[in-house]
Amino acid sequence: MYSSHLKFVFGLRLIFAGCVAVVLCFLPNGDVRAQETLRIAAVVNEEIISAFDLRSRLKLVVTMSRLPRTDETFQSLAPATLRTLIDEKLKFQEAKKLGVSVSQGELDGAISVVEQRNGLSPGTLIDALEESSVNPESLFDQLRSEILWSRIVGTKHRDNVIISDDDIDTAVATEEAARNQPRYHISEIVISVDSPDQLAQVNEQILSLSAQLRAGADFGALARSFSQSPSAIKGGDAGWLRLDQIPSEVRSIVTALQPGQTTQPIRMSAGFALIKLNEIQSGAVAQKPDALLKLSQLHLPLPQDAPQSTVTSYIESARQSTEAAQGCEAFESAAGEIGSPLSGSLGEVLLSKLP
Repeated sequence: MYSSHLKFVFGLRLIFAGCVAVVLCFLPNGDVRAQETLRIAAVVNEEIISAFDLRSRLKLVVTMSRLPRTDETFQSLAPATLRTLIDEKLKFQEAKKLGVSVSQGELDGAISVVEQRNGLSPGTLIDALEESSVNPESLFDQLRSEILWSRIVGTKHRDNVIISDDDIDTAVATEEAARNQPRYHISEIVISVDSPDQLAQVNEQILSLSAQLRAGADFGALARSFSQSPSAIKGGDAGWLRLDQIPSEVRSIVTALQPGQTTQPIRMSAGFALIKLNEIQSGAVAQKPDALLKLSQLHLPLPQDAPQSTVTSYIESARQSTEAAQGCEAFESAAGEIGSPLSGSLGEVLLSKLP
């Protein structure tokens, strides 16, 4: 799974070209905003990333990862953070070419997910960041890039993904045959190596992230900020995997972990990975006799006798507005932006009561 993630990221990164980065010395804490705004940290296809942008993102990363706000911490994370900002700039440029954008409703939904994952009350994240002298715009840019990237990937590859009935039958049969196998709930931080001359730099970055984790940094926050795997938007959560779904090159490493432990940096075929074992399930979990579901809906009232073109347009609008939503609250927020008053929560429903 990790190997395929790395190859997938590597392939998509070849879409972009013309990135030149120049890392500058980092200014110490103090009243340096004017100076940092004028200083250039990187130039990406003629667009500038300033030293102020870099410091703002570092403050966000350090705050969300619960790390000490020291110059040593900032210096150690600066190279990986700048690389992330360069990637984001490339994503924004590609989105502009494709005419892809993020609505306020989608951004609000993503903020809500971050609040949930950090145990914050709804609507309190921005105030908490400002109290910590963190520019919320840096968080907004990070979230926008995540949403845009998922949409860019969907736009470029959706037509190439075809799932047949045989594929579904095979997947169901595989799951049924593996019901009694143990499963591992894992999270990941994956950083790709795009060319051989980047190997030393990326190795230094992954070692720095590993050191920050040992110092008590939050794994999910670092994954969201630095990982190049598709799981980054979920804080690196790769879900529950059987042993046969874990690449053989890391299988023995993962099985040797205890829940809560994280590996040392692992050299993969196209980069490096850090893997955290969250939980282990030994064998099949007994099914509940009647599962209780929490349902939400997006309701779009169609005009009477609407032509197929209108139906297609409505479906595409619903897809674009909800595909980046993570969780019920984010989905309901997106539905409220474009749907009728019938959109929203349907409450809790027993599975047996559904049509």
